[in-house]
Amino acid sequence: MTHREFAEHWRSLHVPRVLAQRRGLTRYVTSIVDARLSSTGDDWDGFEEYHFAGAEQARAALAAGAGALAADRAGFVSRALRYEVGEYVQK
Repeated sequence: MTHREFAEHWRSLHVPRVLAQRRGLTRYVTSIVDARLSSTGDDWDGFEEYHFAGAEQARAALAAGAGALAADRAGFVSRALRYEVGEYVQK
């Protein structure tokens, strides 16, 4: 799959599925990589952020309906990593 095909699938098919199945999302951000700016590190096609009201809501939402999204993801994503993070806005 080309980067362009990946981006098209993500925006037109996967995003609507996420929005329909991830109950409790307060914000959903997808970032598609336009260019890699360093000569080292992994090549990524994109990143997504799920925002929830709290950790409990996130865990519940991620556990529910994971199968259908995982099946879709398997068709266009070769590797996905998941992190729980704290956001610290500096400006």
